[in-house]
Amino acid sequence: MEEERERYFLIKHLISNIRCAVCSRRYEPKDVQILGRQDDLWIMGVTCAHCNTQGMIFAVVREGQPPEVITEMTPEELAKIPELSPIDADDVLDVHRLLRDFKGDFYDLLGENGA
Repeated sequence: MEEERERYFLIKHLISNIRCAVCSRRYEPKDVQILGRQDDLWIMGVTCAHCNTQGMIFAVVREGQPPEVITEMTPEELAKIPELSPIDADDVLDVHRLLRDFKGDFYDLLGENGA
């Protein structure tokens, strides 16, 4: 029963990261009403506290294996990600300057295959 209660609050917290389709405000946990559940499927109603738009959210919550990551990266490239330093303000400025001064199209910039 305690596990079910924790899952209930987790679902409400996760939904609070979704935005209203009309006014783009984030939902708060109090805006979410859990209407029902069948196995892994949770059915929720949401009401935007800002514009009063109502909606339905259907979520599948499964325990166990994490979802499969779909990527075009090779296993070797994926293995290098933890070693990379975070993107910082200088990196963003460098890309901004590159794009600001670039005269051409993205095929010229990135190469024929986009990388």
